[in-house]
Amino acid sequence: MASLTEACFATEFPSLLVHTSEAQVFQGLISVFGIDYFVRVDVEPKRQPKVKLFVDDQLKQVLVRYTSIVERLLESCESVSDFLLNLRLLVSRATAVTSTKDNYRRLPSSDLYLRLFNELSQVGWERISSISEDLKEITFELVDPGERKHFLRCVLTEEYPYQAPLCFVEAPGTFSFSWYKGSQPETDNLAHIYKHCMQFILEQQELFDVLDDWDRNTWILEPVQELRKSLYRRIALDSRCSLWMEISPQCPRGIPNLRFLGPEKSTALLRTRLGETLEKWKSQFYPRENFEKLMNITFPPKPNNTQEDNENCPLECGICYSGWLSAIGAPDIACERETCGRYYHTTCLYEWLRSLPDAHQSFDVYFGECPYCMQPIRVRKPEI
Repeated sequence: MASLTEACFATEFPSLLVHTSEAQVFQGLISVFGIDYFVRVDVEPKRQPKVKLFVDDQLKQVLVRYTSIVERLLESCESVSDFLLNLRLLVSRATAVTSTKDNYRRLPSSDLYLRLFNELSQVGWERISSISEDLKEITFELVDPGERKHFLRCVLTEEYPYQAPLCFVEAPGTFSFSWYKGSQPETDNLAHIYKHCMQFILEQQELFDVLDDWDRNTWILEPVQELRKSLYRRIALDSRCSLWMEISPQCPRGIPNLRFLGPEKSTALLRTRLGETLEKWKSQFYPRENFEKLMNITFPPKPNNTQEDNENCPLECGICYSGWLSAIGAPDIACERETCGRYYHTTCLYEWLRSLPDAHQSFDVYFGECPYCMQPIRVRKPEI
């Protein structure tokens, strides 16, 4: 066992303070490879073992595999100086063998850095939008024939290139690519992913054209974010009615899945008018153009492209006095009385009717009165 004279104690452990009461207490920091660890050693000759050790969580993790050795040191040490010197020696060996070795193992090798450099060069440095400091997250910019910018975010795992990176792009559908656990460098690389993502984007050009036409020329109430990823749109028609539709990715210019939202009297007229002219739908026009021609209407434009306008949309909820709400959307139920026509969020109206003693329920539908005009109104329990 290593030994240390009391005269050298202050030199070897300058950050340890000594307290004496019923027991002698050594408390402070010991330094190993430039890292400070907190320790406290209680010495009481009448106790067995006479030395007791307390350490911080960081040192506890270093010594977790050496518990039995620490216990033997506590039992066999002849003095505190002997114990501390051997403890420091054990920590230095444990750090070199376990923690330090594991940390270096987790560091990317120079071969990986060289591989990444070559892959990024193949993609083109001008196509890189951002790179994280640890090189784990790389965002590429893709520009399609319509001069729209798309962004491909690649997150490299610890096992890259043996494991494919996680890739995200804002577009309908699921972007996928082949990866052979790094065994085929000619395809298992970022340049290969970029190429496939560009092809994925090119295949959806007509769909993006249709979505952009809606977004540029109408007032989109929902969704507020990730417009390119969403196939549905809720579009303002006037202060009382809106159009909800879902575009088919296979036939973007065809007749979308749709429904009119608003008071029944108003939406019934819209449905009738569209039904009478729907056979005249022409796929060479954008769906928006078809709607305007067949129904003889002009969609109102959005006043300004700001978040505030979305929150103050014309369809204000008569209960919470808000328009678009995150995770709920815009108000989608309207009072049928023409002189009222108040809009409500499904969730708001559901909770309102549930609180009324005279409201009644049939299966998952609540029946009650409009909070403003007392017109009978009903709401289905919202899906959670």
